[in-house]
Amino acid sequence: MAPRLTVALVLPFVAAASLAAGQATFRVTTEVIGIDVYVTDDDGNPVVDLTRDEFEVFERGEPRPVTAFEAIDIPIVAPRAGELSGLLPESDVQSNHRPEGRVFVFAFGQLGGWHVLRARHMARRFVQEHFGPYDVGAVAVLGGGGAGQDFTGNRRLLIEAIDRVTGGFGTASGTAGIQSGGRSEFQWRLRMLVEMTEQLPGYHKAMLLFTGTPPVDMYGLMSYRGGVLSVAGEDAHAAMSAATRGNLAIYPIDPRGLSFGTGLVDTAAYRAMAEATGGVALVNSNNLSGLFDTVMLDTSSYYMLGFEPGYDRDDGRYVPIDVRVTRPGVHVRTRPGYLAPLAASRRRISEPPEGTPPPPTPASARLAIPLATDGIPMRVFATPFRSRGGDGASVALVLELDTSVLTAPAPADARSGMVDVSFVIVGTGGRVYPQLDLAVPADQVVASGSSRLRLVGEFGLETGRYQVRIASAVGALAGSVAYDLEVPDFDDADLLLSGLALVAPSETDVFTLWPDRGIGRLKPALCDRSACYPPVADPADTGAELVLPDVVPGPPTTVREFRATDVPVLAAEVYERRDGEASRHTVTVTATLRGVDGGTTVLASTERPSQQGVPGRHAVALPISFTGVAPGEYALRLEAASNAGPGRVDAREIAIRVR
Repeated sequence: MAPRLTVALVLPFVAAASLAAGQATFRVTTEVIGIDVYVTDDDGNPVVDLTRDEFEVFERGEPRPVTAFEAIDIPIVAPRAGELSGLLPESDVQSNHRPEGRVFVFAFGQLGGWHVLRARHMARRFVQEHFGPYDVGAVAVLGGGGAGQDFTGNRRLLIEAIDRVTGGFGTASGTAGIQSGGRSEFQWRLRMLVEMTEQLPGYHKAMLLFTGTPPVDMYGLMSYRGGVLSVAGEDAHAAMSAATRGNLAIYPIDPRGLSFGTGLVDTAAYRAMAEATGGVALVNSNNLSGLFDTVMLDTSSYYMLGFEPGYDRDDGRYVPIDVRVTRPGVHVRTRPGYLAPLAASRRRISEPPEGTPPPPTPASARLAIPLATDGIPMRVFATPFRSRGGDGASVALVLELDTSVLTAPAPADARSGMVDVSFVIVGTGGRVYPQLDLAVPADQVVASGSSRLRLVGEFGLETGRYQVRIASAVGALAGSVAYDLEVPDFDDADLLLSGLALVAPSETDVFTLWPDRGIGRLKPALCDRSACYPPVADPADTGAELVLPDVVPGPPTTVREFRATDVPVLAAEVYERRDGEASRHTVTVTATLRGVDGGTTVLASTERPSQQGVPGRHAVALPISFTGVAPGEYALRLEAASNAGPGRVDAREIAIRVR
């Protein structure tokens, strides 16, 4: 059987993919127009108790039935104080079983000189002050230089990507007409970004667009009555059609702030783009706090309506819509219409040609989504170790699933009682590694009486930044997690620590498959269902040996919350590069606990003697006791230090909670 790859659309500023239909509870398609509606009282407070029957939608003056309705009320959760101060590390476990968050895109357009510095400052401020613990965001560079960042909930990765933006494409003012000029790199990248973002499942998506030049002539698009568009005009039209027919609001921000440099034409263009998509523009103003507060309110409390359009022409014209609420004393804000697609731009759905691969399974279909999706509750943990057989790293991957879904009534299309697991790795620059599919018989898990199903394996990667997308499914029920992974260069210093792993000896009720019970070196190749359990790849086939069994005393856990009576084991490896040094020395490894108040407690310590002139590799497994530790959030820190010379020290931290 030929290998199957995840089909992905890789963009130069962010990696993304086309999505299979039906991946979200509220799905907007080309046949359904989605619209976000903000309703407030006379004091500007959100009205959150409206029903579907209180909304009326009119298209070109004609009433349209509301076919989808959902009231959204997402709490605004401030970032944790310990995380902002640096006293708490990032979580090393990702889950899809958490409260709903928001989706933000930080897009940088045509910027130059000091404008790019102000734009970076503005974006950093939003991430630091408003980006919540359950939100996800992406950084897209539409003009000039800088590497973007795919969707992530990691605040540090977003800020690092923002700081890499260098601007470009000039600083000229003025918006080109839609029927003149050739292809614009700016408009083309904007189109790709908007069309990708509009497809993502979920709720309201907000794009904060930092640009010194309005990217589209929105008035020209709204007054379009046919005729030949320039290539740039087609891209601009496709972008605004996708934004106004989906649920993507654009908030254009002129980084010049209060300035005489923004003319009336550009000011009107910024505001027209925002109004057409349901956003708000910041132009000729320094009221950044006011705009950010509006963005947070817009993405927190609103109503999602869906209706089937009565306008069925692919002529690219602007179609006005009007949303009314029958309850008196309320104020309604929404976008005033949408752009019908152009016939040349509409994505057409046709019968697949003969020989087309079969549709993806429910699990593998979720891999195209760079966001966590609910369904089967799952937690994922990955950590790198130095490879045994050559350069690069051996990454340990731990996936834990809630097994309660296995005892529920099986869906009608359940596939032979199997738990399907798929994962794919997306590297820096959008490189997609082959997909790996596994299957585990559900009856074996159920018979064990286990509360969780745990899969532990290893795969090799080179130094770099990656996103590992993992999905699981039982029948049609599926869920997924996107995990950001950084693989260090283990030859970059005289002393380095591997990633950290926690083992919980008290976890005896977890059905586990790991190197000594079924899973070994994971090889990215397709296995069919008859042959992929147990999902074993012979280590000899990969040219590398397994690392994990020599480091940890048992299968690692994704649990990061412990009782005071628990005694987990903290495991890692220490690597030394001594380049022929002859002296004997000692490596001391110490585990400490640091609270949000900055206080530190030493939990355990050990020493490892080192041989003469031989690069060292020391496995460390320290039992950790929380006796006497007060409940709360902590940073569990492991530090390695060598007395062979100054500066030979390294440390890693993970976030835990004691209850």
